[in-house]
Amino acid sequence: MFQERGRTHHAAFTAEVWDQEPPKDEREAWEASADAQWFCQSGEVALWSYGGTSESVVELGTPDTLWRVRACVTGQERVRELAQQEVPAGMERFLVQFWPA
Repeated sequence: MFQERGRTHHAAFTAEVWDQEPPKDEREAWEASADAQWFCQSGEVALWSYGGTSESVVELGTPDTLWRVRACVTGQERVRELAQQEVPAGMERFLVQFWPA
């Protein structure tokens, strides 16, 4: 859905699993958001970055389920600028929400 904007920074990632469609998140001024459907065989999701997979796994629950997914991102424009001079942490933030389709 989204690709991080800088390669030399640490993005923040939050995943939420809901029983039904969540309200649009208004805690942040999101720069972009997108919705999609996704079939998950395992019932788990892992986060991948340029450095490989994270050790954290998001437990969705029931295997072989069709999920709705909403991904939001903020901080991409700012991190693109800052990543040229330093290694910013938490400037770029992702929120991914899952709920059964």
